[in-house]
Amino acid sequence: ITVGEMPGSTTEDAIKYTGLNSHKLNMVFQFEHVGLSPNPDVRLGKWNDQPAKLTELKASLNRWQTGLDGKGWNSLYWNNHDQPRAVSRFGNDDPKYRVLSAKMLATTLHLMQGTPYVYQGE
Repeated sequence: ITVGEMPGSTTEDAIKYTGLNSHKLNMVFQFEHVGLSPNPDVRLGKWNDQPAKLTELKASLNRWQTGLDGKGWNSLYWNNHDQPRAVSRFGNDDPKYRVLSAKMLATTLHLMQGTPYVYQGE
Protein backbone atom coordinates (compact mmCIF):
# COMPACT_ATOMS: atom_id res chain seq x y z
CA ILE A 1 0.00 0.00 0.00
CA THR A 2 1.04 3.58 -0.47
CA VAL A 3 0.34 6.25 2.12
CA GLY A 4 1.13 9.90 1.60
CA GLU A 5 1.76 12.37 4.42
CA MET A 6 -0.18 15.46 3.36
CA PRO A 7 -0.03 18.21 5.99
CA GLY A 8 -2.30 21.13 5.20
CA SER A 9 -4.34 19.08 2.77
CA THR A 10 -8.07 19.23 2.30
CA THR A 11 -10.49 16.43 1.57
CA GLU A 12 -10.46 17.56 -2.05
CA ASP A 13 -6.66 17.13 -2.14
CA ALA A 14 -6.98 13.67 -0.63
CA ILE A 15 -9.58 12.63 -3.20
CA LYS A 16 -7.32 13.84 -5.99
CA TYR A 17 -4.53 11.53 -4.78
CA THR A 18 -6.51 8.58 -3.39
CA GLY A 19 -9.55 8.45 -5.63
CA LEU A 20 -10.34 5.20 -7.42
CA ASN A 21 -9.16 6.58 -10.75
CA SER A 22 -6.07 8.47 -9.57
CA HIS A 23 -3.65 5.51 -9.27
CA LYS A 24 -1.37 7.62 -7.05
CA LEU A 25 -1.89 6.70 -3.37
CA ASN A 26 -4.04 4.28 -1.46
CA MET A 27 -4.59 6.66 1.46
CA VAL A 28 -3.34 9.83 3.09
CA PHE A 29 -2.16 10.89 6.50
CA GLN A 30 -3.81 14.23 7.12
CA PHE A 31 -2.93 16.24 10.19
CA GLU A 32 -5.96 18.42 10.79
CA HIS A 33 -7.13 16.82 14.03
CA VAL A 34 -3.65 16.76 15.61
CA GLY A 35 -3.22 20.45 14.79
CA LEU A 36 -6.23 21.58 16.80
CA SER A 37 -5.77 23.97 19.75
CA PRO A 38 -2.13 24.87 19.18
CA ASN A 39 -0.06 25.41 22.29
CA PRO A 40 0.55 29.12 22.93
CA ASP A 41 4.05 28.28 24.15
CA VAL A 42 5.95 28.28 20.83
CA ARG A 43 8.95 26.63 22.52
CA LEU A 44 6.94 23.40 22.67
CA GLY A 45 6.36 23.38 18.92
CA LYS A 46 4.61 20.26 17.74
CA TRP A 47 4.69 18.71 21.22
CA ASN A 48 1.28 20.15 21.92
CA ASP A 49 -0.40 18.77 24.99
CA GLN A 50 -3.21 21.31 25.01
CA PRO A 51 -6.60 19.60 25.12
CA ALA A 52 -8.51 19.91 21.86
CA LYS A 53 -12.03 21.31 22.08
CA LEU A 54 -14.46 18.43 21.63
CA THR A 55 -16.58 20.45 19.16
CA GLU A 56 -13.51 21.15 16.99
CA LEU A 57 -12.36 17.53 17.16
CA LYS A 58 -15.79 16.22 16.16
CA ALA A 59 -16.01 18.72 13.29
CA SER A 60 -12.58 17.73 11.98
CA LEU A 61 -13.22 13.98 12.16
CA ASN A 62 -16.65 14.44 10.58
CA ARG A 63 -15.24 16.59 7.77
CA TRP A 64 -12.83 13.82 6.77
CA GLN A 65 -15.38 11.04 7.18
CA THR A 66 -18.03 12.70 5.05
CA GLY A 67 -15.61 14.36 2.64
CA LEU A 68 -13.91 11.11 1.62
CA ASP A 69 -16.96 8.87 1.88
CA GLY A 70 -16.76 6.65 -1.20
CA LYS A 71 -14.38 9.02 -3.02
CA GLY A 72 -11.03 8.53 -1.30
CA TRP A 73 -9.48 6.69 1.63
CA ASN A 74 -8.24 8.02 4.95
CA SER A 75 -5.75 6.72 7.48
CA LEU A 76 -7.01 6.85 11.05
CA TYR A 77 -4.68 7.62 13.92
CA TRP A 78 -4.51 9.60 17.13
CA ASN A 79 -0.78 10.21 17.41
CA ASN A 80 2.59 9.26 15.99
CA HIS A 81 6.26 9.83 16.72
CA ASP A 82 5.71 13.56 16.19
CA GLN A 83 2.78 13.93 18.57
CA PRO A 84 2.06 13.63 22.28
CA ARG A 85 0.27 10.47 23.34
CA ALA A 86 -3.43 10.39 22.50
CA VAL A 87 -4.67 9.81 26.03
CA SER A 88 -2.83 12.94 27.21
CA ARG A 89 -4.08 15.03 24.30
CA PHE A 90 -7.60 13.80 23.53
CA GLY A 91 -8.51 11.97 26.74
CA ASN A 92 -7.68 12.23 30.40
CA ASP A 93 -4.39 10.73 31.57
CA ASP A 94 -5.27 10.98 35.26
CA PRO A 95 -4.82 7.44 36.65
CA LYS A 96 -8.52 7.37 37.48
CA TYR A 97 -9.53 7.89 33.81
CA ARG A 98 -6.51 6.76 31.78
CA VAL A 99 -7.74 3.25 30.85
CA LEU A 100 -11.29 4.43 30.19
CA SER A 101 -9.98 7.26 27.99
CA ALA A 102 -7.75 4.86 26.03
CA LYS A 103 -10.66 2.50 25.41
CA MET A 104 -12.87 5.38 24.29
CA LEU A 105 -10.23 6.60 21.84
CA ALA A 106 -9.61 3.10 20.47
CA THR A 107 -13.33 2.51 20.00
CA THR A 108 -13.77 5.84 18.22
CA LEU A 109 -10.82 5.17 15.93
CA HIS A 110 -11.95 1.69 14.95
CA LEU A 111 -15.55 2.69 14.25
CA MET A 112 -14.62 5.26 11.61
CA GLN A 113 -14.20 4.58 7.90
CA GLY A 114 -10.53 4.26 6.96
CA THR A 115 -7.51 2.19 7.89
CA PRO A 116 -6.65 2.45 11.59
CA TYR A 117 -3.01 2.82 12.62
CA VAL A 118 -2.08 2.06 16.20
CA TYR A 119 1.17 3.63 17.29
CA GLN A 120 3.45 1.55 19.46
CA GLY A 121 2.49 1.98 23.08
CA GLU A 122 -1.07 3.18 22.51
